[in-house]
Amino acid sequence: MFKKVLLIFVAVAFVCAPALAGERPEFDAVGADDGIYFTNPAIALVLQNNPWNADSDFVDRESWSGPGGLDPDLCFPGYESKLVAAGFAGGLGFSYSIVLQMRPDTDLDINIIDCVVKPNSETAFGVNPYEGAHQTGRYLLLGFLPYFDVTMNPIISAMAYAGPNAAGAWTPFYLTARTHPLLRNVVLDGARTYYTSKGIWDESIVVRLPEPRVPVDGHPGMFEAALQQGDLVMIDIAMPAQNPVDIRYGQYSVFIKYVGVDRTDWTASD
Repeated sequence: MFKKVLLIFVAVAFVCAPALAGERPEFDAVGADDGIYFTNPAIALVLQNNPWNADSDFVDRESWSGPGGLDPDLCFPGYESKLVAAGFAGGLGFSYSIVLQMRPDTDLDINIIDCVVKPNSETAFGVNPYEGAHQTGRYLLLGFLPYFDVTMNPIISAMAYAGPNAAGAWTPFYLTARTHPLLRNVVLDGARTYYTSKGIWDESIVVRLPEPRVPVDGHPGMFEAALQQGDLVMIDIAMPAQNPVDIRYGQYSVFIKYVGVDRTDWTASD
């Protein structure tokens, strides 16, 4: 009896123990990760310690798109972006396809750094982003009453696609976010999955680490799969039909952060 209890205890301890392999912070973006515009001490340390980010330009799989052409960004000097202007913006939006260079071992963050200002802030008669910074979904009702409308915020969707190292054959599935606070599950399927963004500040959407064969809520027949290095995450951002702000996104305005399993690095050369 004692031996049986001991074996059960050891088995439970083994299952509950953290992975024995090392883990390290990682981020992935469209194109060359080491060329990312939005650097900070944490990103600089990742670039310094994860050399594979210098070989991360997956030109055949990574891309981003948005309406119109590239122009100098109003908020970030030396950065280029595309504008969705205030007004009727239904059908406009941005898309990002990002390859994961490591096998994630934690939840992932979809990091968003955009430029959100009041309409026409770059005109000679307007204001600069340090006088005209604003928030998506916020406007003046009747011209003088501050008002926030959830439905006038961008909508995000995110899907995972199998890469060359995928764990078995699996079909694309929607990722699931953890809301802040409460950490409730919300499937990022573009069905009223609003988020709000402010000025030049970064926003972060926490995505639950997918688990094999877990059903995706609200999508019968769709199941999660374990993400591996080389898998692809596609993020779509749709602007509201009546957009109250000018909003700009560039190549590095959306990227993914997580903690990856050491020695699982995957490069463009691979």
